[in-house]
Amino acid sequence: MQAAAHELLKLGSRAVLIKGGHLDGGRMYDLLQVKDEPEPHLFSADKVESNNTHGTGCTLSSAIATRLALGDSLEDAVARAKEYVWQGILTGKEVHIGDGHGPLNHFHSPEAMHIFTENE
Repeated sequence: MQAAAHELLKLGSRAVLIKGGHLDGGRMYDLLQVKDEPEPHLFSADKVESNNTHGTGCTLSSAIATRLALGDSLEDAVARAKEYVWQGILTGKEVHIGDGHGPLNHFHSPEAMHIFTENE
């Protein structure tokens, strides 16, 4: 994963996140390599056995972008997005929607992003 990240950084990105959720074993590992940083940031979590994993990559990238827009550092944004996706898989693992792979539970813990006042 680290070698792949370094190869991708050569193409001009400032950071690369390599997902490892499909690797074998009981833990999932993702690697964030930032250009000009010698060591990668590793993120790990217990693997959740679930058929409801459709859209995890899209959800992860959207959650990272959202956390960056809210002012998180890149490492914190990835960590919080990973936790959000993991909770979505965990809390949605028993839901059965149709056949095949269903979606993760995006609504597991809603968080207010903005509080409206009377003047708005």
